[in-house]
Amino acid sequence: MAKLNDNQICCRYCNGNHMTIHCNEKKKKDGMERTHSVIIRPNEIKKKILGNVINTIDAVGNTAHNTAHNTAHNTAHNTAHNTAHNTAHNTAHNTAHNTAHNIINKPINLSTKTINIYNMPSDITEFELRYHLNGWGNVTEIEILDKYISVTFSKKKDAIYFIRALNKTLFENKVLIIK
Repeated sequence: MAKLNDNQICCRYCNGNHMTIHCNEKKKKDGMERTHSVIIRPNEIKKKILGNVINTIDAVGNTAHNTAHNTAHNTAHNTAHNTAHNTAHNTAHNTAHNTAHNIINKPINLSTKTINIYNMPSDITEFELRYHLNGWGNVTEIEILDKYISVTFSKKKDAIYFIRALNKTLFENKVLIIK
């Protein structure tokens, strides 16, 4: 058997400095010829293996970092989303509950057919108001003032119904106050 040094390996078939699987003598005997031999240098193998290990460690580290980052991001996003959703849901639910409570239980003593609506958007037009008031009774007059909007119905019962139905409800993210 040939003597091995640090820079080569030994063929078990011909004792050449190549791997047995690449042995031309063995292949000639078996009917398969190979035209070149391979020399493996242990230091290069160590460097390649070490490089692969480092790349694997980097990949695992990056995966762990990305997983932690994405988990934190998704948790924060979902928490914010759920908080906003639940707040909106609870506000809508409470508004509907309060509206129903106002319609059924609260007596309204209205001396005229005119009501005042507070917290309406400052840029709302009379045309938009008439559109939104359609179906609540016959509106005879609308007056847009700085702090509120005055609406006069033709019947007092329509004004009372409007107050009961819409007082303290949301309109474009504002709670309407109707008196």
